[in-house]
Amino acid sequence: MIKEILPNAKRPLLFGHRGVPSLAPENTMASFEKAVELGIPGVELDVHLTKTGELVVVHDSSIKRTGRIYENGRPIEAPDLKVEDLSWEELQKYDFGLWFSKEYEGERLPLLYDVLKLLGSDIYVDIEIKIDNLKYNDVVEKIYQVLQDILKILPENPHRFLVSSFNPFAIRYFSKICSDIPTALIYDKHPNTPFFLKKGRGLLFCKPDILKSSYKCFTKKKNKEVWCWTVDDKENAAELIKNGVSGITSNRPQDIREIL
Repeated sequence: MIKEILPNAKRPLLFGHRGVPSLAPENTMASFEKAVELGIPGVELDVHLTKTGELVVVHDSSIKRTGRIYENGRPIEAPDLKVEDLSWEELQKYDFGLWFSKEYEGERLPLLYDVLKLLGSDIYVDIEIKIDNLKYNDVVEKIYQVLQDILKILPENPHRFLVSSFNPFAIRYFSKICSDIPTALIYDKHPNTPFFLKKGRGLLFCKPDILKSSYKCFTKKKNKEVWCWTVDDKENAAELIKNGVSGITSNRPQDIREIL
């Protein structure tokens, strides 16, 4: 049986991509606080597992791009170290707000649990599993556990979560261990992608430039949903919605919200 995706959420859906990254550093508590403050209905975020087993919210596998550390009194780029090779304690040494602006100095990588607690029960959340190999069991199982823990303290609107990934094997495994939370496969050139879509494992996430006019028929006749990322232009978003796209992920959700 295919699980209905975000059944209580009004279409078209709108996700802030890593929070509201046009106003605050991506995937930080500050960015998610902006989403709450602005009334953005949904957010997309990315998770990685640390060496010590914590789920942290960060997009890249390395801390180099958004991490900063002070050396001789000035901030420098973090070394090219992988999140999975660092402990939670080691990650606390790095600042993840300074790369964006001095205003956000002191931002650290947040734990998934803390972000979900901040977002509450009204905002719907797409949790993207960032794993590109076959070692997906641990991160998938940890996501499931964190979601169960959050639902214990915030049980309202339990259908507000979605788990997505470019990795079809991670999606399949999550669907196997969790019968309540739906999944979505993000479009990729992986040879098994068509198979997983045909089997009904979630919906199609894709970039807008791959969409053809035929997708309008696909969404209507096949009762499938297509969501696009990242769409920051209001005119482009309006055209996509007109052609049957039912979900948009944006770096500027505060702008896209105006046309919904």
